[in-house]
Amino acid sequence: MPFGENLRQKRKECRLTLGALASVVGTTRQTIYRYENGTIQTPPYEKVEALAAALGCTPASLLGWSGEKSD
Repeated sequence: MPFGENLRQKRKECRLTLGALASVVGTTRQTIYRYENGTIQTPPYEKVEALAAALGCTPASLLGWSGEKSD
């Protein structure tokens, strides 16, 4: 699942509005909206870390990385 879809799903699971998440992360509601809709496809990694911390997940899961090792 793409980053934006993961972000939206996790935000809704946490019952946070765009504005509430933006406030916690230190950005704007519009920026979170752009992440979720794919307008901004590659956010700075510092923001990914902050978003993951706010949503109680890992940056890897938010980015859609499976975390599984291939042999």
